[in-house]
Amino acid sequence: VIEFQGDNSDGMSVTLTFPKCQVVTVKSPTCFTVRGWAKEDDTVSNTSDSHSFDGLLEGAPLSFSKVKLPKTLSFSSLRDILYTSGDEETKSDCWDDDSIFAPSDLDKSFDPLRRKAVMSSMTALDMFVKKYGRLPLRPRSKNREDKEESIQKRTDLERFQSLLRKVAKPTTNQEKWAKITTQFANSCRAKFTPIQAFSGALGAQEVLKAATGLYNPVHQFLLYDCDEVLD
Repeated sequence: VIEFQGDNSDGMSVTLTFPKCQVVTVKSPTCFTVRGWAKEDDTVSNTSDSHSFDGLLEGAPLSFSKVKLPKTLSFSSLRDILYTSGDEETKSDCWDDDSIFAPSDLDKSFDPLRRKAVMSSMTALDMFVKKYGRLPLRPRSKNREDKEESIQKRTDLERFQSLLRKVAKPTTNQEKWAKITTQFANSCRAKFTPIQAFSGALGAQEVLKAATGLYNPVHQFLLYDCDEVLD
């Protein structure tokens, strides 16, 4: 939506007011077509607007500016997305809903298997922390595994995979699924400075958007997957 500004045609410095217009098509940087813009409870067919449109057609406007319109956005809670009907025992298939994921990588953001693996791993990690009160430990080196196995029957990776199977199971390409989920479990304790910087900057940007009311925030989920740094 744009709004034109211009001077009175008789040479007097009187600013003309024109009705707001909606851009329909853009033919070139200097040529575009518009039509009268009306709110839901208003119409553009009134006398004053007709006179203004006459001036608009006569070439009276000298410039135009973009009109920023308020937009109401709604978000679902994390609980409502991850669980069905608020029941924490019934997991939802949120990874199949493209509308709640903001694209960040054209190859990975639209990979249904990767998205399902990452989202289900997040849910399994939450279950692991609730049950054991900590994050999974990375398997120790071979020379110390024998001592570790004498103390505990299962490794944290096996515990994590057991919880993961309660959340979701791969339907295709089990090898790729196992690689993604295993990397997730083994590296969830890691701290990678560039990723921390990115996460902090993104969080600060979203806070500024909420405080100022400018620009659209990230809608629901943004999966930033850079597992290639682990290879």
